Amino acid sequence: MYFADQPFHSKYHANHRDSVVALAARRGFINPGPLIAYPPNRELFLRKGGPNFLYMSRDFPLTDGDTVYLPWSERALSNLVVVFEKLIEETRDDYEKMTKGLMLNKKELEDFLTTVDILSVCAGGVAGIAGTAAAYAAELKGIESIFFRALFKLGSENKNHLLDFAIGRTLNVGGVVAVATDAPSEELEGWDWFRVVIRNTLNIPSPSYIAALLVAIGTGDAELWWKGPDHIVAARAREIAARCKSEIKDHQDAVTAAKRQLALPFYKHRI
Repeated sequence: MYFADQPFHSKYHANHRDSVVALAARRGFINPGPLIAYPPNRELFLRKGGPNFLYMSRDFPLTDGDTVYLPWSERALSNLVVVFEKLIEETRDDYEKMTKGLMLNKKELEDFLTTVDILSVCAGGVAGIAGTAAAYAAELKGIESIFFRALFKLGSENKNHLLDFAIGRTLNVGGVVAVATDAPSEELEGWDWFRVVIRNTLNIPSPSYIAALLVAIGTGDAELWWKGPDHIVAARAREIAARCKSEIKDHQDAVTAAKRQLALPFYKHRI
């Protein structure tokens, strides 16, 4: 509950048995002066006590139907300020903890995807070596490399070997470069455009790229395809920051309003 947009008081409908002393005591005031001098009560006491209502008798009676505003005591408002300032501090601490947790989760996810990509590159390298060895063995036996000819449908044996070598090296080098390159950050500044190009060209055969593409298609969020884990973390971080900022503002507004009321002179009035 927040009180930033209203005075700190409660509305009370008096009866003939009530007195300003009793009502003031209900709010923790030893002297009823602050209750009499409280600005929202001015109209009521001016009507009943005349121009000198601020100095009316302590035993001034109230009548049925009188509406009296009972302000919070200075002690209650001071305690409220302490509580909300503590909440502000805790909210900031929670934000830092959640942000650190997000970065840790991002690192774990990126490490996992990097491991998968490395294994994929290694598997591709092994497959390429095995295929090349099989083709060379076939040549030694005088058998034409049927597998590669059928795969690439080339009319020349030399072209077959050349294309086989070029594609294999491109995939392997591309995979290694993509794995070794840092993931692009949310804000594309400096050399991040280069990392985006690397991710979306050389990294195409990698499992992480295919997974990001499928998730992006499924969710309709193209940023997942371009930026991967960084986009997820950045979006979540913005949500947390916005929520924490809103909570801190509410708490700070309550503190400001309480301090503003504490500074009002009616608290010093005595009768």
